[in-house]
Amino acid sequence: MVMTSTRNLMNLTEIRPFLLYDFKSETELVQEIEKLSQRFTTERAKLDQYTQSEKSVSAYTCFYALTNFMKLKVCLDKIGLSDLTRFELIDIGAGPGTFTLAALSLNSDQQIAMVETSGLMRDQAQKLITGLFPKSNIRFIDGLNRMPHGEKPRLGLFGHSANEMELEQIKNYISKLELDYVLFIEPGTRDFFEKMVPLREWLMANEFQVQFPCPAQSQCPVQAPDWCHQYVKVTHDPEVERLCQLAKKDRRLLPVTLHFYAKEKSSHCDTTSYVIQRMLSPLKFAQPMVVCTAGNEGKASLRKVEVIYKGLSKSEQKNLQKLLAGDTIKLEPIKSMANGDLRAKWKFKTSPEDVF
Repeated sequence: MVMTSTRNLMNLTEIRPFLLYDFKSETELVQEIEKLSQRFTTERAKLDQYTQSEKSVSAYTCFYALTNFMKLKVCLDKIGLSDLTRFELIDIGAGPGTFTLAALSLNSDQQIAMVETSGLMRDQAQKLITGLFPKSNIRFIDGLNRMPHGEKPRLGLFGHSANEMELEQIKNYISKLELDYVLFIEPGTRDFFEKMVPLREWLMANEFQVQFPCPAQSQCPVQAPDWCHQYVKVTHDPEVERLCQLAKKDRRLLPVTLHFYAKEKSSHCDTTSYVIQRMLSPLKFAQPMVVCTAGNEGKASLRKVEVIYKGLSKSEQKNLQKLLAGDTIKLEPIKSMANGDLRAKWKFKTSPEDVF
């Protein structure tokens, strides 16, 4: 199949004609972004208010949608999904169409059904999609009435939407839409991880197998106050990067909660790879990290590992130090320390497959 790639980056100039609100100046836009940021952090009780004005929805689109837009490709690469067109894709809590637009940018022939309860968000998404992808095959789902399954397996995508839903609402979407696969690209916060833990248990109890990030189908070993999250590095268009600087927010290294589940009969258990749960400060002789591993018994557990520099070139050492939480690493154990820590070598390659 020939992939129809239409764009890698998206900028303000492209989307401005299709915004619901016309900002009179850059200053007005930045001020509205600052109000949004405050609602997302310190005023979450008022969170739903940002979907109730054209100005707020447009500011969200200019900043959060444009900076989250780049996450999809990076996250798909991380979990090993190269072609979304093999799925019947449903964007759940689609907002202004952030991840729908991202999917269309990878393949403009992608068929997508969108679920969004906010009328203004739907209006904004419709304007953007019609303006940027006029020939796209997109439809909105008004309710959760039973949708007949097509030939393709059904993938539900929660892109920065599940964090704004109650747990039972998320479960209801997964059940009513009869999903075969579920992908979460959500904020990498402690609050959302506390929601993700019981949701993960519920999914596994309902025939889903966790494909990422967990190496085993067992209880999550992470204990409060710690939490599991990943990082993704993204590149923005210069216009978007300038907006980030004006808003005084770095949106290039982004913490996410990235989870992928599939209804598959075979049990996913990887005893050869280690998922980095947290990178620690480098030592003179090694790069320490906390990893999640399935172990020989197929039960997920956390372990501190010192990955030694011996045998690595200077550039390889730097590459090792640049790894992020959520990256998968191949290790060759050397010895178990008296305190239970592991010392190991990095089984690196000289290709982009070093980590993923």
